[in-house]
Amino acid sequence: MSLSPDIVLSVCMITYNHEHFISQAIEGVLMQEADFKIELVIGEDCSSDSTHSICEEYAFRHPELIKLLPSAKNLGMTPNFIRTLQACTGKYIALCEGDDYWTDPLKIQKQVDILEGDASLGGAFHDVYVLRSSGLHFENKVTKNYKHKKSFFTAEDVLINWIGHTCSFVFVRSAIDQICLDQIYLMDFSLAFLVALKGNLKHIPEIMGVYRDHPGGITKIRPNYRVKYENRREIYNKLNLISEGRYKDIINFHLLKIDFMYELACTNNFGASILIFKYYKLFTKYNFRGERRKNFGKYLAALFKSYYFG
Repeated sequence: MSLSPDIVLSVCMITYNHEHFISQAIEGVLMQEADFKIELVIGEDCSSDSTHSICEEYAFRHPELIKLLPSAKNLGMTPNFIRTLQACTGKYIALCEGDDYWTDPLKIQKQVDILEGDASLGGAFHDVYVLRSSGLHFENKVTKNYKHKKSFFTAEDVLINWIGHTCSFVFVRSAIDQICLDQIYLMDFSLAFLVALKGNLKHIPEIMGVYRDHPGGITKIRPNYRVKYENRREIYNKLNLISEGRYKDIINFHLLKIDFMYELACTNNFGASILIFKYYKLFTKYNFRGERRKNFGKYLAALFKSYYFG
């Protein structure tokens, strides 16, 4: 990635089969009112619907703003994200996937002003509405995102309780310049942690975007148990290496949780029963997601459902 002297902020947008959503995502960028120059970099991953032609039309109409990265074959989420991120040239990078959108025309201005005003920060994020759907028909009422109680998130906070959404995140590009992002799975959580290693993340208590929760979303496309088990172990091991073991205990908690869930999925009740005592001890120590001891059973049930069934 080479820094542009003119562009202050780059919008990194990946998309695949988002023909029903991509226009709204792009329009959310076009409506931004900022006193600095921006660019929109769209990584279109060889969609089988009309997503590519829609992106082409926007790029033709706004050549000074939109940089379209087509693909001759489907690369997959992570490779597509990496190449799109690497094509961004701004000092700051904002994220917005092709099925989400922004609602506040001053969103990026507010976030850049905060980051410009405090050089110690690595990024800034805000609240969003969650628009849920079982298909193409979305509920009329959107659900407000979780309320964040903290004003600043550290790397440890991200590991313990990161519930930010990708479309809300703006970060300083230099925070990841020296990090190899290849094959980092679950890009939103991983990226937030990597950025937080360089500087705290500022939470803005304003709703300035919409996250669509639908069956075609990236987080709903789930690999089989074994693949998911190996992917998640790999990412936490990599994050442990990158952070030089500073968060080893918390990362080990996540690895234990992954082992525990895999044992359950494989119906290895003996293996799971051995792990559950260690898991419970660490669960109560870190009080993940604000849960209490008496809710541990409900937590496990919800965890199992989300981990394997979305």
